Order: sequence, then structure tokens, then C-alpha cells
Amino acid sequence: MLERVIFPHEQERRLLEERRKEKDREKRREIEKKLISLYVYVGEYFKMSRPDPKQAKLYLQKALRYNPSHAIANYRVAHIYYGEKEYAKAVYYFERALSEQADGELNDTQRMLSHMILVNCSLLLASKSLQTIKELEDSLYDEELVERYRGEILLQRMEDFEWALYCIVTPTGRDIVAEERYFAEQEKCLPHC
Repeated sequence: MLERVIFPHEQERRLLEERRKEKDREKRREIEKKLISLYVYVGEYFKMSRPDPKQAKLYLQKALRYNPSHAIANYRVAHIYYGEKEYAKAVYYFERALSEQADGELNDTQRMLSHMILVNCSLLLASKSLQTIKELEDSLYDEELVERYRGEILLQRMEDFEWALYCIVTPTGRDIVAEERYFAEQEKCLPHC
């Protein structure tokens, strides 16, 4: 019953009916914009004010059916998938929200958070894939084909992944380094007694 009070079903029905009857493309598009705004508003309500990810996703997906490039709808759906640990889906929607073709723009905070979460999703997905590679090492696979790609792959083992997370900032720039070099450089920076 609470959803009925919060979500203006009558307004949705009226807009859908107007859209169905309208023959002029431009006027139809204006009606669709109102529907999208309504769906995003309700989706945000269920995402933030009264957390219900299932309902939030439902309304945000309705908005995306009308406008797949809607920046805020993509951003909000991405957050929901991230919270559900659906990292590949979160990446997909964050990328759409950040796209130059996105309809509307994220503010600076939303863009910063999107990129931060994209990094986190990528690391989590990479970790999972590296674990799967380790599990597949004893299986039958086309060794010639795999070897051909090994030279192009940045990280091939979990150990490489862990080492790649060390970064040294110098006056000339930033370097990703192996664990040993990172700690050796740290040692050089300590005051010697």
C-alpha cells in the first residue's frame, strides 16, 4: 500500500495513455521525457530514501527502456548492481553513465565515485579471473593458442596481480612496481639512525 502512495500510478497511466494517442513525434518525445523523469525520481526514492534495490532497479530500468543513455538512471542502476556484487553489470552501467554519448551529465562527485567504483569492480573481476586461470591450469586447453596470447597479457598469475598494486610516485611520474622494489624504495626513504 505504501508504494501506491509514493508512486503516482495515475500520473504514469495518464502519461502512457497520452503517449499512445499522440501522433506528433516531438510531442511524444516530450511525454517520454516526463515518463523518464518520473521513473528516475521513483527509482532514486527506492534506492536512497526507502532502500529497496529491487523496486529501484525496476523503475530505473523502465527509464532506460525509453532512454538507454540516461546518465543518472545508468549511474543509479550501476550502484545497485555493485551493492549486489554483480561487478560486470555494474561496470557496464557505470561505463554507460560516463559515456560521451550519455544523455545528461553526472556531477563531479558522481563521476569521481563512478571511476573509483569502476577500479574496484575491475580489481574484483580480475582477481576472480586470475583464480579461475589458476584452477584451469590442469585442464586441457589449446596450449599453442594460449601461449600466443601470454605475451600480450599484463597479468597472468595472482602473484603478478598482487605485485602490480604497488605504486611509487617520483618527481618524474608514477611507476607500478614489484613488491620487492616498493619495499626497497620505502627502506631508502626511512631516516637512518
